[in-house]
Amino acid sequence: MNTKGLFTFAAVYGFLNALGALLNPQGFLGVFGLDANPAAQLSAQYFGMAVLGAAVVTWVARATTDTTTQRALLWGNVITFAVGVMVNLWGMNQGLLGARVWFFNGLDLTLGLVFAYFLYRVSRQK
Repeated sequence: MNTKGLFTFAAVYGFLNALGALLNPQGFLGVFGLDANPAAQLSAQYFGMAVLGAAVVTWVARATTDTTTQRALLWGNVITFAVGVMVNLWGMNQGLLGARVWFFNGLDLTLGLVFAYFLYRVSRQK
């Protein structure tokens, strides 16, 4: 896989998460075992808005060959997925998130490591 394939996958993954959070916040929250009260639904939609923006940026820039742009996208995704794993683990430790979050933690950890690997590869390019 190359950076274009990775960015394409990340953009589609983000877009799907954003759609779920924006259009069906109650169902989106339910996946994580969270109460879907009106405030939580609004927070889920706000999350969806942020993820949609990141997905659009990643999609538009997915074919770039400029290493500075690639590094910026890679760093952004490494940080996003690493912090996401930490927040999910904290939420699970507090008893706020259901066991299904382990799947998303595994996916986010895997994606974070793949982005870190590509960041290493791109950073070594001259």
